[in-house]
Amino acid sequence: MTPEQFIRAGRLAVVNAVITIPLFLLSIMLGLQSDYGARALQTMLMVASTLLFVYILLALKEFINSRHGFHDTDILIKIQIWANIALTVFSMLGLLSRTLQEAGGMFALFLIVPLGIAQAVFGYRLLRLPDKLHGRLKPFCYLSIATGFCFAVVVLIPLGLITSAAADVLLGLILIRAGGEPLCQSRGA
Repeated sequence: MTPEQFIRAGRLAVVNAVITIPLFLLSIMLGLQSDYGARALQTMLMVASTLLFVYILLALKEFINSRHGFHDTDILIKIQIWANIALTVFSMLGLLSRTLQEAGGMFALFLIVPLGIAQAVFGYRLLRLPDKLHGRLKPFCYLSIATGFCFAVVVLIPLGLITSAAADVLLGLILIRAGGEPLCQSRGA
């Protein structure tokens, strides 16, 4: 990836952090409605969120692979990506019928536990990265572990969304720094 692509991915991670909680609340409100339009909008939001997630995670993978030769988390990143894609596909199938929507909901609950475990293990393994990423590695990893734990426990998912948003901000700062852009730019007088 080019420095500009790392910077773009970093900015998108911060945007993702900002919109995570409002999108979750909107998704819940849309999920309570039974009309097709609400379900279609909910699915479009999920597709957009998944595409954003995939792009950001692939940027992180590229960064730790190419800059640090670190591959301990590759399979966990792939698991998270494919699980999110599977959840999105099942959400899209839910547009076809109410029965498929309910089956997709059950599948999501079934998949969220191993997905949470994969994210927690990802955070734990990433702690092995030799570069401390300007003091951001440990906080990012601990937030990833906490997010994974919250998702795996299911009832803590709302708390997991908060830790996920905080982790996304840190990831954004890590990727922006990887692109070589200063984190704070002073405006010249």
